[in-house]
Amino acid sequence: MRILNRYILREFLKFLSLSLTALVGIYLVVDFFERLDNFNEFHARGSHIAIYFLYETPKVVFLLLPIAVLLATILCIGLLAKNSEIIAMRAGGVSLYRIAMPILVSTFILSIFSFWANDLFVPYANRQATYMKEQVIEKKPARGVLQANKVWLKLSDGKIMNIEYMDSEKGKLSGVSIFSFDTGFHIQERIEAAALEWKEGAWILQDAVRYRFKAGEPTTVETISGATYPLAEKPSALKAMEINPEEMSFGQLRKYIATLKARGYSTVKYSADLHGKVAFIFVTFIMSLVAVPLALKNIRTSGIGTGVGLSILIGFSYWVIYSVSISLAYSGRIPPIFAAWLGNILYISGGAYLMMSVKQ
Repeated sequence: MRILNRYILREFLKFLSLSLTALVGIYLVVDFFERLDNFNEFHARGSHIAIYFLYETPKVVFLLLPIAVLLATILCIGLLAKNSEIIAMRAGGVSLYRIAMPILVSTFILSIFSFWANDLFVPYANRQATYMKEQVIEKKPARGVLQANKVWLKLSDGKIMNIEYMDSEKGKLSGVSIFSFDTGFHIQERIEAAALEWKEGAWILQDAVRYRFKAGEPTTVETISGATYPLAEKPSALKAMEINPEEMSFGQLRKYIATLKARGYSTVKYSADLHGKVAFIFVTFIMSLVAVPLALKNIRTSGIGTGVGLSILIGFSYWVIYSVSISLAYSGRIPPIFAAWLGNILYISGGAYLMMSVKQ
């Protein structure tokens, strides 16, 4: 049995490496040509483009791994069947479940490893890719910094804004502090506001107080709630500066959510992303669970072209379900944990049903 396990596993890993390399290569080539006009517009250097795609690769590998596993499983078992090796194994008393076991066990281990790798490397790579694209290639000034779970922005008029929570879609910045400085970088003015809201084409201060400082004189305090603040940026321009869950590890995101909850802010969006990080651990294993019975039920009729097409269709349908459910969670229509796990539940159920329906 050990020899058989090693043989099946070797064949599966061979197809997995080929599938993953091909999928990632195709994705990066397509992505390059889609961004080519942008690169030309900013006269990007070849080395900068190469570094950008180097940092993009870990995310792409993580996203395409489940589809690669799906494709590799179908091709591996399909080829074994085409060469009558499945029939030979069954003639030797080996059940179809036993034949599939090396693939299922290896994909489960791969799922756990991919979560660890994604949590350790991908957030850092995503931050570096964003830096290369926006600041190195597009030469945009560095204006937003995440520190201690808060966003610090350098405004166009030289002031510095500190924001506890941003919701660009609703046009609301919560827990806002705005600092003005003199030429010696001494604070001249500080505005503290519960929120800064975009209403009728202007930013309106909510529950705001302005403090003015002048050497040798007492601090003046003025209530300015309801006043308009001349922030040049519109909500759409601030969207790129929101905290991106893809650039945070599981631990960082969970800590950030706890901080938002403690301050009374909505955490629905970030909670959905957090549960999504956990749910995605098992997608690689789930895809093999679905692919094994599909390949076994069609061992005589399915060719390579059919296997490729079926893999793309199944993988695409999973992403459609996941994207729609997460969008519903963002809008508060369904619970975040249900949204993150809906695709997994459907595919686990379907895979289990197919496995039980395979003739032994």
